[in-house]
Amino acid sequence: MILDTFTNADRYAALHPLFEEAFAALRDFDITTPDGRIELRGGDLFLNVERYKTEPADHRRYESHRDYLDIQTIFSGRESIYVEPIERLTVTEPYEADHDVAFYDGPHHTRLDLQPGDFAIFFPEDGHKPVCECNGPTEVLKVVAKIRI
Repeated sequence: MILDTFTNADRYAALHPLFEEAFAALRDFDITTPDGRIELRGGDLFLNVERYKTEPADHRRYESHRDYLDIQTIFSGRESIYVEPIERLTVTEPYEADHDVAFYDGPHHTRLDLQPGDFAIFFPEDGHKPVCECNGPTEVLKVVAKIRI
């Protein structure tokens, strides 16, 4: 897991061949874009645009992915994302390849608070619980770059 601001995004370009393109697309993102999937390189790199209201952490579940890593970027609002290594979590729904997701239950030890200009990168070993409220519910615009590993 990585948490940083866009000021430092170029530091991570060497971690994956598509990171530079993903960060460029996120930098150029138009906030009037409607929710949904934006194809950049087919199934290898795409953006998911999401608008929602954050919820109490107890209403959310941890998740992880095997085929993709996430670069989750906040454009408006604030969001907490809890993170734990998947080996510390209990599987509640086994991995489903069609949706590239497994769900978990577990403790709330590590909390990331993201605001506009922040991003978090989640790798397959990172259980993450997004859409959690920081200090009460907030409307959020988030864009998730999904990058095939």
